[in-house]
This record gives sequence, C-alpha cells and structure tokens, in this order.
Amino acid sequence: MAKIVVMPQLGLTVTQGKIGAWLKGEGDMVRAGEELVVVESAGATNTIQARDDEAGYLLKILVSDGEVAATSAPLAVIGEKGEDIGALLQRSGILLNDGAVAASDVVSDQVEYQGIEAIPGKVSPMAAKLAKDLHVDVDVLYHGRRVMEADVKEAAMAKATEDTVKAAKKVTEDKTKVAPRRQTIAENMVASWQTSPVITYNHSVDVTAIKEMRRKLNESMQGAVRIQYNHILMYVVTKALQDFPDVNASFEDNMLTRHRYINMGLAVAKDDGLIIPNVKNCEQRTLTDLANEAARLVAAVRNEQIGVDDISGGTFTITNLGAYGITSFSPIINQPELAILGVCAIVDTPVRSVGGEIIFKPLMNLSLTADPRVIDGMMAAKFLDRIAELLENPWLLLA
Repeated sequence: MAKIVVMPQLGLTVTQGKIGAWLKGEGDMVRAGEELVVVESAGATNTIQARDDEAGYLLKILVSDGEVAATSAPLAVIGEKGEDIGALLQRSGILLNDGAVAASDVVSDQVEYQGIEAIPGKVSPMAAKLAKDLHVDVDVLYHGRRVMEADVKEAAMAKATEDTVKAAKKVTEDKTKVAPRRQTIAENMVASWQTSPVITYNHSVDVTAIKEMRRKLNESMQGAVRIQYNHILMYVVTKALQDFPDVNASFEDNMLTRHRYINMGLAVAKDDGLIIPNVKNCEQRTLTDLANEAARLVAAVRNEQIGVDDISGGTFTITNLGAYGITSFSPIINQPELAILGVCAIVDTPVRSVGGEIIFKPLMNLSLTADPRVIDGMMAAKFLDRIAELLENPWLLLA
C-alpha cells in the first residue's frame, strides 16, 4: 500500500526544510534504512533515510530539488511498482503540476461581470464592453452614477500608468526570496528580541599576556591544531561561568534552570548566514581538546556537514567580529540562553604607565549582552571583570 513521505521535524524550532538533493529517482527501489533525500535547514544538512514502513518503489516526487516544504508536508510517494496513487493523492488534497487545475482557479466571463449585468443602469453597454476588453473592474468605478465609456478609458489609462511604474520599479529593485537558513535566522532574531529585554556591557581588556601565551603554545605544539584567540576565550569563559552559574542558565515561566554542563556556542559566518555550533561539556575539556573540537565544528559548518545535534543545546555563546575591525557592538542573545559575549578587535592603544609615560598596549573590548531578568548590572560587571582578570593573568587558570 502506498505511503506518503513527509518532511520530518528537523529541530525544536525548525518549521521547514529545503530539498538539497533526491538520492533516489522516480521508479527506483527504496529499502528500509536507505538514504532517500538530503534536506537543508537552520544551517544543518540532514540525510533522511527511509523508515521501515517506507520500503517499496519511489512512485512520485512531490517536492523537487531546491524547493522548500514545511514540516510534515508531503515530499514523495512510495509504494508497490505500478500502483495507482491517484486516490491517495486526492484524499491527501495534493494537486500535481501535470495539468490538474483547482476548480476555484477557473473563472468565467459571465461570473466576472455578473454583478454589473444583474443591475441594469449601473453601466452603459459600450462601457461594459470596453471594460471587458481592457480588463477594468467597473464595480470599482460605480459611485452612485452610471459608468460611462469615458470613465472606463480614464481608469484604463491610470492602470497603464501604474503598471509602467511597477515595471520600472522591477528594473531598479531586485526582490529575492531568502533561503531557508536566512528565514530561520530572521525568525530566531525576532523571537529573541521579543522574548527578553537586553543590556550590553563593554569592558576593555589588556591582552598582552594571552598574546604571548598563544605564541609560546603554538611554537611548542608543532603539527597539532593551532591555538586561536577564540579557543583561549572559550577556555577562559568556561572558567568564569563556573563562578557565575546564573549566567550559564536559562529562564522560562519564572523558573531559572542552572545548567551543570557548559556547552559553548561559537558563531561561524557563512555567505548565507550565521551558524552557531557548540562545543559540548567545555568544563571537562583541556585547552587543546577544546581547540580540536572547535576546529572540527568550524570545518563542518564550512563544508556543509554540520548536524542538528551540533547546533542544539547551547548554554552560552561567543561571537567574534574582531577580524573586521569592530571595536564595540551589541550581539543578540541566542535563546533560550541568558547572555552572549561579543569579542572585538585588538587595538594598540596609548595608555599612561605607572611612571607617567605614554605607552601603547594591545587592548580588546568585550561586549556582553545579558538578560536583566536574571543577570543584573552588578552580576554582569563582575562576570566581565572575572573574564578580564583571567585574560590579563592567565596563570590564574592553573589555580
């Protein structure tokens, strides 16, 4: 018996998916557990396998490569070879693009002009004929007096002018429907803004010590993964979060949930949007282990191999715009987390030394956006101060 294959639920907040590629063609045999179709959504690429009850022949593909379908929407039909699926499609309300037309799409001229012709005197016969030829709605023109031929001509000219303006606008404006990933990002950003109030706090940090530490680590780790500033920041923030459990938490229905694990999200930019994979259980990892896992996740994002599990379950996020020269910004919280740390550019800045001399030091701004429903100003300031203390005195990480 034929079965309809539907778009699976790809994540808690994912409402649609884009068909990347069908791995089977119409008429091909499909065995249970075989890879059937590649679906893209929310920054992840998922290969969907045929379920145990979906074995048979791929009789009809309903959503083609590159098209978008909502969760639970029909994607294809699988059944016995040569099976008639017309009744199944009809029961499911599925119309095919091979000549089937909905009855509501067919409108006759008689119905279209019935309202005018049923009440004699509203429109002159010549005006009615001209309106039909020029596709003018005479109902719109009737304002208590009979619609004449001149009224129809005037309306037709106005419509022609409007169409010309629209055509010119199309030349100067390029409207494109955004990809599913960008749609998901837009929805998440709006939802975050509507869910919680936010305040951004900025703190300047002297990174002289970690610059030197990073240099020495990379010199001594030849052949291994190179330690990046992001890796050091993730390691330091993990230590700070252990001192501030309310920051590594979520808030819903007046209930504060403190997470005993730290899943650190790292925002990774792509041409079609931002993806936030997260390193699981950072509190159990060494700096090298954390760096290796972060490098694996970044590579998976860039190669379109990231999975839904890799972008789910985060408890805190870091986003770095320092490479673009940004010195301060207000990142948006990745719900249901309570805070996100923005990392800015390292800038050689003139400062006055203890002896009164003007010297240059590498300073970096940290921009913490926090949810004040839980994280008040004092907690945010102390949390940032703890991060700065560890960055400026990295030997404290051994304490």
